[in-house]
Amino acid sequence: MLNKLSWDLVSNDKLLSITAKVEASGLKSTCRVRVMCDSGSNATFIRSDTAHMLGCRIQTRQPLQVSTFGGGEASHQLSEKVEVGLTTQDGSLLRVEAYKIPNICGPPPVIGIEEIQLHEHLRGLKLAEEPGAALASGGEIEILLGQDVLQDVFDGDMRVGQSGPMAISSRFGWIVCGRSGCATPAPQEMMANFVHTETESVKATLDDLWTLEGIGISSDGQLEEADKDHRLGAKMGSRPQLGDKPQRSFVDK
Repeated sequence: MLNKLSWDLVSNDKLLSITAKVEASGLKSTCRVRVMCDSGSNATFIRSDTAHMLGCRIQTRQPLQVSTFGGGEASHQLSEKVEVGLTTQDGSLLRVEAYKIPNICGPPPVIGIEEIQLHEHLRGLKLAEEPGAALASGGEIEILLGQDVLQDVFDGDMRVGQSGPMAISSRFGWIVCGRSGCATPAPQEMMANFVHTETESVKATLDDLWTLEGIGISSDGQLEEADKDHRLGAKMGSRPQLGDKPQRSFVDK
């Protein structure tokens, strides 16, 4: 889902994403997962294997049109929207709806305990992700929280020092992000993300399928030719005549 680019950072400064370790729950089980808060996405996503393990309840199945960073061609896919519960710092449950996708992204960098101790403004904070904890579990992102839920996650408080990363207060604890102030041993892989998701009308999709079948279109070549005829008819002020839609009977077995 995230678009990755190799990028030689001039300062080699390790950059920290807005990530947290959160207890997630479904109908079957509860486990701690790594989440990323991403204002570049207008929807929330969960990895398919994580949703299956938790037993997340399916809300609906929808065809999606997903556009990502770089202006590439939008992808079309059918995705299940599920409900997942996220336990907050005070023990309450934040229920979010997320689309299932196979993968989100690889593990973003994590901050170490020695890096925390270097910066006075970070000392004593109850962090949403313990230093180095993500490395022990692999660190991959299992849930991406988008614009649709971020206002329910952050409370507006933050800590900024003269150097090092900033800390943002959330319902999961303080999240450390930004320039860490510590050099990386090698150029860091840059992650740039923009995800725009639109739900497509299921009825419109089914109507299109019935229309194509009704006029006898079955191949890509026929589809392209029919599209040309349709556009020509629209310019001339008329539309090609379509045959009656085939009638189908459904028999209970």
